[in-house]
Amino acid sequence: MNAQALARRLAEGRVLLAPGVYDALSALLAEQAGFEALYLSGASIAYTRLGRSDIGLTTYSEVEDVLARITERVRLPLIVDADTGFGNALNVQRTVRGFERAGAAMLQLEDQTFPKRCGHLDGKTLVPVAEMQGKLRAALDARRDTLILARTDAIAVEGLDAALDRAEAYLDCGVDALFIEALRTPEQMDAACPASRSACRCWPTWSKAARRRCEVPMNWAGAAFASSSSLAARRARWRTRWPATTPACAGTAAPHPGKDRCPTSTG
Repeated sequence: MNAQALARRLAEGRVLLAPGVYDALSALLAEQAGFEALYLSGASIAYTRLGRSDIGLTTYSEVEDVLARITERVRLPLIVDADTGFGNALNVQRTVRGFERAGAAMLQLEDQTFPKRCGHLDGKTLVPVAEMQGKLRAALDARRDTLILARTDAIAVEGLDAALDRAEAYLDCGVDALFIEALRTPEQMDAACPASRSACRCWPTWSKAARRRCEVPMNWAGAAFASSSSLAARRARWRTRWPATTPACAGTAAPHPGKDRCPTSTG
């Protein structure tokens, strides 16, 4: 399934589960288990190749190498975590071209500063919206047919309302899908991906505490892929549920082993 086939599958409106993989063997096992797509996590590469936490240590060449080994072995579409694009807009274009040659069906780009941190860690900072829009436009200019997934980590830094504002700004650039990182409650999930569906797609991830209160099982580092309605409508629904005086949630509900450690990390 190439990038366009992945786009058609996402447009069907059915949930698409993409398990996280980190090498050719884990990808092969997921393919044999019957999954339709895979997700190559930057954190998983930091864990398995470096034995370190996801704090911006992995490089473009390391991710490209793992990506190429996976796509040589399996035929499923691979959604690839490209972190911040490994630099400015010019670096983003090099990343897009290189990962596309290596077989990526979709690339995820996030709005953290460099060095970035795991989205479930404290201490993150964000680039300005205009800078992120420039990087996304650079990615769209550089691609041939690879899908571009724009991720915002703004919930833990600026709150949900700001995250939805950023998502709308990124969608205006022409990206194919959105990733709203670290939603904490079913209500936040409902605000990001309500039942009424239309053009854009959203990749939300939940904290463990939120997942425990929901009937839909979700992997800690995975995502449920679903269509969503306009972001303006989402913001209106969220403001109705959560008054402006409500403090923004920060971090994750589930405690981590340490400030610089993600779950499963031994770094």
